Amino acid sequence: MCHVHVHVHVHVHVHVHVVALQAVVEHLPKSLLLCREARALTLDLMPVDILDFLELWPLLKHHSLLVVLAGIMEEPITTSAWRGTPLLKALAAAQGKSGSKVQIDAEIVYSSLEQVVQVLDSATWQARDNSDCAVSRFMSTMRRFGIAVPDKSKKKDCMTRDTRVLASLLVAADSLQSLWVDVLISEDVEIISDRIGAFVSALGIACPDTLPTVCHLCRKVMLARLVEVPVQRCRDWSTVPASELRKFDDTDVLKSFPPRYSSADISRTLFDRDDWGIFATIFGCLWGEVADSWPVEDVIGVIRNGSAGAAAKNLALSTGMSQCPLSVIKSLIPQTHSTRTRKRQATQSTHAKKAKGRG
Repeated sequence: MCHVHVHVHVHVHVHVHVVALQAVVEHLPKSLLLCREARALTLDLMPVDILDFLELWPLLKHHSLLVVLAGIMEEPITTSAWRGTPLLKALAAAQGKSGSKVQIDAEIVYSSLEQVVQVLDSATWQARDNSDCAVSRFMSTMRRFGIAVPDKSKKKDCMTRDTRVLASLLVAADSLQSLWVDVLISEDVEIISDRIGAFVSALGIACPDTLPTVCHLCRKVMLARLVEVPVQRCRDWSTVPASELRKFDDTDVLKSFPPRYSSADISRTLFDRDDWGIFATIFGCLWGEVADSWPVEDVIGVIRNGSAGAAAKNLALSTGMSQCPLSVIKSLIPQTHSTRTRKRQATQSTHAKKAKGRG
């Protein structure tokens, strides 16, 4: 009798949980709905700039400004070029050697970034056009840093060499060292989150109009620390409020979740596990690009029939790197089926009908 009672109680609890989950899912924006549909593909779609950052983290983490610079690099060719500079080679050679210290000054940092800009400006890079936005963002930041970025229209550098901005950033980063130490040694999620945000904000105030959007950088540093902190010592994610994740949300997609939700609740809703809450902001943004480009039902179709998963793996094998959701879906659904194309065709049809009516 007691056994039956317990069984019924558990069944009712599970039923209530499922109903509550369905109610939340029904109100998710399209981007997060696609994120949930593709939850089994998340690792195959991990942004390559995040993977590159995590790889560079052990090398750079004791030099906060270099971490900031790594955080704004979005393309593999950018981080690859930076690894080839004398600065990063010296850091790699000194890694793990006691008493070995690499001098970091504005001139050395400037030269390393200048070398990266030269690689991006090369003919080989210009032949690739799939990442113009990322390259443009990086080049714009380099200009703000005082790097002499070539002006293609004038066939010469658009500005002269100027290390003053990087010198100011180095001084500011050094003055914030106590905050950065807390980022490196804390094993408390909320403290790490607070210190990252405080450090980046203070750096931005000290050197205004130089840093790009800080949410991307904060997410990368948080992920790097979560990788370092042993899982058994991490906090129970059900005790971490969703407000901690919203600090890394520059799209406001997390506002669609109930206020009472914890990080674990958001993670379970989207990924069926408790510890991936921070990926909600990352993949909410990435799937948002897809949701803006194709009808959601078409995208869900290629996810559910397995085509998206196969395409993600095949593209990773052929390119040597993971691909973002936009690239994967673009390989499966013709551009002629995209939402933007349909809207453009509808507009053209409307204009044609009006012109014909006037005729």
